[in-house]
Amino acid sequence: MIRRFIKIAKDHEIVYSLVVKELKVRYRGSYLGFLYALLNPLVTAIVFSIVFSLIIRIKQDDFALFLLCGIMPWVFFQQSLSQASTSIIHNSNLIKKVMLPREIFPISSILSCLVNFILGLCVVLPFLAAYGRVSWNWAFLPLILIVHLVFTLGIGLFLAATNVMFRDIGNLIEIVLFVWFYGTPIFYPLHMVQDGMAAKGWSHLFPLYLMNPMASIITLYRHALFEAESATVLKVAVPVAIVSSVLALVIGQFVFQKLQKNFAKEL
Repeated sequence: MIRRFIKIAKDHEIVYSLVVKELKVRYRGSYLGFLYALLNPLVTAIVFSIVFSLIIRIKQDDFALFLLCGIMPWVFFQQSLSQASTSIIHNSNLIKKVMLPREIFPISSILSCLVNFILGLCVVLPFLAAYGRVSWNWAFLPLILIVHLVFTLGIGLFLAATNVMFRDIGNLIEIVLFVWFYGTPIFYPLHMVQDGMAAKGWSHLFPLYLMNPMASIITLYRHALFEAESATVLKVAVPVAIVSSVLALVIGQFVFQKLQKNFAKEL
């Protein structure tokens, strides 16, 4: 697997060209350009802020910023999987004509989403600073981003390959992501899950909730950007996030290599 990624790294110019191409196509003719990358999570944060702070009344300080710290990583993840899952199919003509590592296509799709995510973070960070959310934990952000990216690459490679063989994957992933979204502490604080389980005598099950890789990753983003988490939570979230990311990449690459032999026939 390492040799494969070294080979892909040697073709970094192709990856760069594909990323630039995807970004140009995505924003061609638009007036706001990359600001659309922030518009989706921003609108979602505004709507959820109104619903959950004014109507349902979840008690959380700076609720809009709290939401953005969870929604933006999720939107990156969701958009990456959506685009990666169809990347092989959409580039079928190129795949049939040119000999190059086919992993390049889902990787470039995910990296184009990463560019949008990073630009969005650059817009949000000054607001966090303005509300006094600056801390030394910001230094952990690049490490969290790498773990998140590795996990996303692994799932993206898996979906890109399986979607060629089983076209229902594209529809199923939307359903899975919908359920996954509500099972991840994005619009509700983690302590609500903890308190709810404790009230029912299920405190021992709380670490199982953090076994959801995205729950741990979102928790780490919030720890870095918004509010420090307890050492008890971090002792579970950090290893879960790292191990899940490595496993996702290993499994995703393994499945991709096994199935790519049949791509030309299926396309």
